[in-house]
Amino acid sequence: MHTAGVGPTTGDWPYEQPAWRRVAEQAAEALKGLRTNGAGFKAIDSDQQAAIVSSARCVEALVELTDIAGEWARPFDYIDAAVADVLAKAGLDVLSELAKEGDLEDATVSRAAEALEPHKDNLPDETSEGRYAPYAVSLLVTARARAWLRRAGDAAQEGITVEVDETLAPLTGELVRQSMFVDAVDDEHVHPYIIYRTVKALWLAELATDESPVYLLARSQKETLKAKAVRITERLVAEHALRDVTDSQSVALAFCAATLAVPPANDLRYIDTALDAALASQSSNGGWPDGRAITWHHDPVTGEPFMVSTHEVALAVAETISLLGIPRATRGRPMPRAIKGLERALDHASSSALRSSSPPPGPMYGWAASHLYGQTQVQAAPTAAVLQLAVTARRVAELQRQTDALARFADVWDPVSDYTAPFLKWEKYREANEPDSENPILPYLHGRFVDQAKRRRREDPRPWTRTSAMSVILFGPSGTTKTTIVKSMAEGLQWPLVTLSPGTFVEDGLDNVERRTSELFVWLRDLAETVVLFDECDELFRERNQGLRQDGPVPGGDQVRSITAFLTASMLPKLQDLRDRGQVFFVIATNYFDQIDAAVRRVGRIDSIVGVGWPDRAQRERTIRKEFCDALARRRATLPDGVVDQAVEALASNTRYFVRGDLVGAASAMAERYSEMDSPEAAKNVANEISQQREKSISDEDLKAFRADAPDSSVPHQRNRGELKS
Repeated sequence: MHTAGVGPTTGDWPYEQPAWRRVAEQAAEALKGLRTNGAGFKAIDSDQQAAIVSSARCVEALVELTDIAGEWARPFDYIDAAVADVLAKAGLDVLSELAKEGDLEDATVSRAAEALEPHKDNLPDETSEGRYAPYAVSLLVTARARAWLRRAGDAAQEGITVEVDETLAPLTGELVRQSMFVDAVDDEHVHPYIIYRTVKALWLAELATDESPVYLLARSQKETLKAKAVRITERLVAEHALRDVTDSQSVALAFCAATLAVPPANDLRYIDTALDAALASQSSNGGWPDGRAITWHHDPVTGEPFMVSTHEVALAVAETISLLGIPRATRGRPMPRAIKGLERALDHASSSALRSSSPPPGPMYGWAASHLYGQTQVQAAPTAAVLQLAVTARRVAELQRQTDALARFADVWDPVSDYTAPFLKWEKYREANEPDSENPILPYLHGRFVDQAKRRRREDPRPWTRTSAMSVILFGPSGTTKTTIVKSMAEGLQWPLVTLSPGTFVEDGLDNVERRTSELFVWLRDLAETVVLFDECDELFRERNQGLRQDGPVPGGDQVRSITAFLTASMLPKLQDLRDRGQVFFVIATNYFDQIDAAVRRVGRIDSIVGVGWPDRAQRERTIRKEFCDALARRRATLPDGVVDQAVEALASNTRYFVRGDLVGAASAMAERYSEMDSPEAAKNVANEISQQREKSISDEDLKAFRADAPDSSVPHQRNRGELKS
């Protein structure tokens, strides 16, 4: 046996390693060698007959390569043509040719037929004549769904809609039928590998056919089979605890874990336990026993007993970790043993490539399910598994970097797992907290950012897709709830919020601020689907020809001015890089928009500039009424509606240019004097006295600056109406 010798992969996890790419390129080259002229891919290099099943398996791997690691796929210009060629043949008309696993007992088929009866109108007319071929059909569905998701997702990024794959819905209907056969089989007579392939195909079809009636069937059957996997897991885990489990059962548990990790993930304890048991049977060289026979199943290509390669087991481990990284609630869970097992499996894959002994077109390096003495044949399915293993490992490493990066920041709020005050719910917040009804900003922020991001996710349902970065500058006088708006938007997106303050950058001292800034931006670039708020970081973005704005003497002022100018210049390429390569929504909140460097504000770095002004009359009344009534309730006091109305209206009339915090304070002060409000006129007098005791928070200078900047720079304020104009 000869190996390609690409070298070990471990060392710098979770950063991408050259060996992963070499393994992926070698596997893609091997699949190119297995391609036939216009017929698809051969199952084995010595077999001149192309098989649609092996071709579908190759398509799945090649689409993952181009979708997740596109730069790795660039040297292989055959991929798109090969994928299109296979998909043109992988339709309903081949189902009858694929059913080679043998009939089930009549009683089992009858039970499945009875279960299908209520859904027959949503299933295709053409069927596999009652034959049992779940593996074959699942590969066809996976290949078509995976290819359509990539095509539709790429088009969605350009704002284009791709027509639905007409073959996919009826083919999914046949998969639903086959999944019912799988469910009807006794647990001991269906291997978890078959369940995993079927569940994964149903999930991908669910993502790709959500407009079809078969969507609900696919979703229902996916959960039914996952329940079956739970039962199998419970039995195998119990046997494993009693040390009465074979290597075959440990391998089976790897596929149980992968099945249960398919979204939505089932009980994580089952997944962890199943994964640990599977890793316990991993050999020291990183592999699992080769040529593992799948009992009760036959290969749909050869008709021989079905064999699963060690690389399929490794791929199940990798996909389990990757799938658990999709819902953020499971991120950050320590899985060191699984990660180490994946690293060893990658080492094993990189060192176990075979040199084919077949005649021309010449020797090739690839992988096989089993190594027979004196004979080495490269096989399509194991080679495709190795290709997916390398690509999935890259995906897992990316998810790990995202988790590690988020943990680096001290000020993180996650609406998925942390407490969220009711008023911060974005849908409720934007209804009740619009500061300026004449120049509304919250509908603009919703449509431009929150809804746009959610719409992109709906149009591109691939969980592994990269998120396009977004950016905005929020400016306005101090106290105008800029920070609160950003937090509520994070809730609307259901993304974590990372807040960066000046202290974050000078944590290691002024002398190390540039190094610290570079370090922070490395972590920011690793984040995905995260809101990043630069809060009160004005000095990092200040106009370089201006001095530091000071309200009084600042120790080390000259040094700070020098550092500020230096930082502003160094921030420009970092912001540009974050906008170009990042996957975050970053917000710069500033009180001094007129002093922000013009290069920071330019299109390309910042998508939008939005002014956040003071509450107008309508908003002041809403705020005062709520706070006043809440304060009365805390005192268990009540006042007639007419008294409350008069107090609220009077206070709102006399608190122009008050920000929310001041309005809350004034409303609370008014509630303390509720006993004096025995009539509407008395209530008005109390409100007038309180307003006279307080001054507006916004200075005349800030009012003038906002009125000058907002109509020119803030899109929602370009109409220049209401209190802004007056």
